[in-house]
Amino acid sequence: MIPRYSTEAMTVIWSELHKYKTWLRIETKVVEAFSNKENAFFDNAKIYLPRLMLLQITETDIQSIKEIEDQVAHEMAAFVQYIAAKTNDPGYLHYGLTSSDVLDTQLAINCHESIHIIQLAMTDLIGAIGRKSAEASGMKILARTHGQSAEIMSMSVKILGWAMPLFSLISKVPGKLSGPTGQGTLLTDEETRRLFDNLGVDFWSGPMQAVPRYFHASLLNELAITACKIEKIALD
Repeated sequence: MIPRYSTEAMTVIWSELHKYKTWLRIETKVVEAFSNKENAFFDNAKIYLPRLMLLQITETDIQSIKEIEDQVAHEMAAFVQYIAAKTNDPGYLHYGLTSSDVLDTQLAINCHESIHIIQLAMTDLIGAIGRKSAEASGMKILARTHGQSAEIMSMSVKILGWAMPLFSLISKVPGKLSGPTGQGTLLTDEETRRLFDNLGVDFWSGPMQAVPRYFHASLLNELAITACKIEKIALD
């Protein structure tokens, strides 16, 4: 994030520390799903799960992960190797997953958290517009068209018109945890749904290694449109 254009909350969401914490959160939720499966292979997942849940990622951990990355030339492999060693992993960490599963789901969580902040700000803005509209009740202004004077109109209505475009919802970006080919053979649909409900984001169930980028393009487009709506208020 560019410091002069970012808020403190947004900077935290898109920080490297938050990224690794989110990776750990995702991996932990997957192991939690394993611990609830009726399968002898996952019997020890219940024993392993608390080790992941108690682990707290720090800046020191990040430095150690980067040292491993210098050797293996793969950020996710370095992360998994480090966490597995630190928690004495019996073989459940990242089991059945591909890097895109964790990366795309982390990106979905980041987008969800960012959108939440934006929507709170939009709610505040809509409230402020409503108050300004009420204050302008009875005030008349001379509207214009083609750079010339046109008709008398209500200033209150003019201001209220700023709020109308701000009520539209912003698209969500989904994550995925369905393996390297998107077949989803590791978790059932119900297990996947519960897992993503706990993460607070939607999931993509298509047979692909990565979440299609048109979801992200749609979000960026809507954010650009939202910026234009705000600009319209500023210009008026």
